[in-house]
Amino acid sequence: VDVGGGPGSVALGLDIFAEHFGWDVEIQHHILDLEPGWQIAAETLKEHLQSTTVISFHLGSMLEAEPGGLMELSEVDVFVFSYVIHE
Repeated sequence: VDVGGGPGSVALGLDIFAEHFGWDVEIQHHILDLEPGWQIAAETLKEHLQSTTVISFHLGSMLEAEPGGLMELSEVDVFVFSYVIHE
């Protein structure tokens, strides 16, 4: 889960990393962001990634009881918090 992940930069980095090292992995990348404008960018980005990388955009906040309709959070392997806390 990429909290505040905007356009999916982390998904792109993971996809390139996996391809470079020849890893046969399926990446399910969930972006949770308050800015609805990032959804179009994330959907456009997934057209350029490997077929084994899935991007899902969720509009919402981690402060919600069920943030943006995400999967059960106990099933998440990695949380990324980029630029979430700012002035």
